[in-house]
Amino acid sequence: MKSHRAGNFLMLVLLLSAFALLTSAQESSSPENDSNSPKLTQEIRKTSPLPPCLYCRRMDNNAGFLVTYSYCNQTDECLMDSWNYINRQCTGKGWVRGSSYDLATCRPEEIACPGFKSTTEQYGVYKNTTWSLSPGSKCKISIDAS
Repeated sequence: MKSHRAGNFLMLVLLLSAFALLTSAQESSSPENDSNSPKLTQEIRKTSPLPPCLYCRRMDNNAGFLVTYSYCNQTDECLMDSWNYINRQCTGKGWVRGSSYDLATCRPEEIACPGFKSTTEQYGVYKNTTWSLSPGSKCKISIDAS
């Protein structure tokens, strides 16, 4: 009976120690302790791609006539059928339909894409190339058919 109590006591001490270590690690790495953290977060937000914006734009462009997708720039949030949510406020420009803004609004990362240069030998030859882009990126394809 005493060994069972001692085992439970030891387990309790280990759990409390682990909790104390985890709490102190979170406090030392929390944003409040870093004076540059809010500035850094704002700079990253200004330059990084906005996945909800990209998602909203794509979904609204592909949606049917009964569904809309709207984006709120202040909260970086996409909402399906925002007109259904009367109390869901978005300051500034308000909820903007995804199909109404340009791709540059979402700040996608520009990456290098392969180009294509045609020759007279390729006349009438079908060629299909498929590749995937990383999330939050775009590329411009250059085609030279001269």
